Amino acid sequence: MAEKCPICHMEPETHKKEEFWVIGCKNDSCPFAWRNSKYRYPNIQAAEEDWNNKIEAYKEGKFGYYSF
Repeated sequence: MAEKCPICHMEPETHKKEEFWVIGCKNDSCPFAWRNSKYRYPNIQAAEEDWNNKIEAYKEGKFGYYSF
């Protein structure tokens, strides 16, 4: 299960775009919004795993290391 957005505290959304998946915050004005995501994943599990890794990096102050 994907963690909530650390800024908006909302559940992330996943969307299928063509043959790939995207994940991000439901809030379109959030920097972590799914509409702003540059990453495409082959399945939901990969999207949620990467999202959780990015959230952990953000919490540790390594936001520059991961871009959304």
